[in-house]
Amino acid sequence: MTGPTADSIPTPPCCGVSGRCGGATRSSFPATGACGGPGNACSGIESPRFGSAAAVRERPSRPPGTGREAGVGASGGRWVRLTGLRGGRTMEPVLLDSIPFRVDPEDLKKKLRVKEGSGMAGQLEDLLREAGKIARPKACYRVAFIDSRGEDQVVIEGVRFTSRVLRVNLDQAFRTFPFVATCGPEMEEWSRSVDGIVEQFWAEEIKVRAVRGAVGFLQEYLTDRYNPGPLSRMNPGSLPDWPLSEQKPLFSLLGNGPAAIGVQLNDSFLMTPVKSVSGIWFPAESKYENCQLCNRENCPGRRAPFDPGLMERKYRLLGSYPSAPG
Repeated sequence: MTGPTADSIPTPPCCGVSGRCGGATRSSFPATGACGGPGNACSGIESPRFGSAAAVRERPSRPPGTGREAGVGASGGRWVRLTGLRGGRTMEPVLLDSIPFRVDPEDLKKKLRVKEGSGMAGQLEDLLREAGKIARPKACYRVAFIDSRGEDQVVIEGVRFTSRVLRVNLDQAFRTFPFVATCGPEMEEWSRSVDGIVEQFWAEEIKVRAVRGAVGFLQEYLTDRYNPGPLSRMNPGSLPDWPLSEQKPLFSLLGNGPAAIGVQLNDSFLMTPVKSVSGIWFPAESKYENCQLCNRENCPGRRAPFDPGLMERKYRLLGSYPSAPG
């Protein structure tokens, strides 16, 4: 039986938006981003600018005991939505598996310090074309509502997270968007076949740009579909206050979504493919950046200056500011 189209999925009445969420249409990505997150270096993600998020395909996996809805959106893209129960609520991780792979060759050469017109420039362009043939960046997310808040904890859809910074950042929120984005297992496998130390280094940078695109695409997609207002995000492991071990409840909240896009979590709470990012998007009128609470000097991915008084002033936490991992 044919399922509903993506545009016909009902919005929860508590979302605060009349009718279907995400009525706005945007044609380009905002130049924003966030820390690369847990175990996968703080890579300074910056969203690329390419096309409308309306062209994406949605597709969830189907773990045991869940139902499945499928359909074709107005743009022709296929979506599948997983449904199941967790704590008496409907669980709906959504997979985006047709995210465009767009890398500016000139910007890539500049980043890798490859001189235009040189033999190495031609080799890099060939490698980028090769990557483009197999690249399939992906993301999964779900809409998750906050159940309760404590002093340094927040419970989202029955899953408890421990972090004073996260708790304060979610103080005015009622709806969040937990997610995982990845360069994709296809690119991970491809990069292992690349010969040469220099070429392998280039391949790693190409994968970084693939996951940047996935994160940026997801941000724009959420903005268009759910109209949440300005979005910020936090990543487990990005700050000592929210350690890498918080990956476990985050993956629990996302159900089988990460596995369905090829992302696995190991016993050390690191993800494979390594070029993957996890976290929670949340609406925030005042833009939050992990960098504001990280004292790592000379970080190439820094997007905001370190504010040494912010931790105590806003989050009422005292002590030193160990650098975020990565």
